[in-house]
Amino acid sequence: MSDERRKQVEHIQALLSERRKIERWLQGLESRRGDAPSHVVARVEADYRSKLAESQARLSSETGAVRALVSDLESALATQERAVTAKADERAESELRAAVGEFGAKAWDKLKATLDAAVAALEEERDATRRELETMRALLDDAAPGDAAGQRSATATEAAAFTAPESAPPRAEAEEKLADAAESHAEPAADAMPPAETTSAAASSSAVPVAGTASHVPDAAPTVDELAFLRTVLGGSTPPDAQHATVGASSGARPVTRPSGVRATSAGTSKADAPQLFPTPDAPMPVNEDMARESGGFQRLSCQFGQLGDPTPRSSEAVKSLKCSECGTLNYPTEWYCERCGGELAAF
Repeated sequence: MSDERRKQVEHIQALLSERRKIERWLQGLESRRGDAPSHVVARVEADYRSKLAESQARLSSETGAVRALVSDLESALATQERAVTAKADERAESELRAAVGEFGAKAWDKLKATLDAAVAALEEERDATRRELETMRALLDDAAPGDAAGQRSATATEAAAFTAPESAPPRAEAEEKLADAAESHAEPAADAMPPAETTSAAASSSAVPVAGTASHVPDAAPTVDELAFLRTVLGGSTPPDAQHATVGASSGARPVTRPSGVRATSAGTSKADAPQLFPTPDAPMPVNEDMARESGGFQRLSCQFGQLGDPTPRSSEAVKSLKCSECGTLNYPTEWYCERCGGELAAF
């Protein structure tokens, strides 16, 4: 950098330092605004701003020459870049010629030293121009018109103006939060409704017996069921009262499919039309001896049932198959006492 350019740069730097000093004064005045009367603060602020304007005017008069200098430096830097590239290419070409044998070892060493020195000198000059250009650009950026203190004051005023409206209406914000809370409570309430159709379907499916089998009776307490015992021994039909009770207990269930091999009912009734809850097997059903032993009446019932012969085919009316031991009258298997003499039919 020449002496003239150095002096010019130093003068610009002095003007920049003066401007920064005035800007610091304005910042300090802004922080002390509440410590003095407003008219005094206004008078001091006006004086500082006047000095700042004069300093900026002197900087602006110098920046014109600086811009021209920056333009010249940019052109010089581009020229120096091309010179460095050309000298580097020349060195690479000479190295290639020496490698193929055009130059001898001594000639190449001498030429190499010369080219390396030239490349180094060009690079040094280029780097100096680049540093000077960066300095001038920084000066231009610093010398650009800009009142930092004024900008900060305006920014603070705008921030205060925008902060007040945001904190003013808490009522609108509260109403919005209440609306959001109502919506959030309404959605789970709709989702929490019990699926009535699913519940009813599950209940009905649990009550439907399997087709092709007899009605399923849930496991009860370990007590003796006289009706179940009689059905096991006789394999006969269930009285109408028992049938109605069984069907009523499983209301809503599908009708049980009668398995194949069941005998026909009374005359005029087909196999498909007569609903059968308990099929009549073709072969005599075995006697549940364990249940008979627990009941304590196996010997007595076996004697009575042996006199009845084969089971009677099913009909719409129940069959009187239980004989009274006192008077010999036949009674329904579901009766506890004889309908004629009133004696006890079976003691379990």
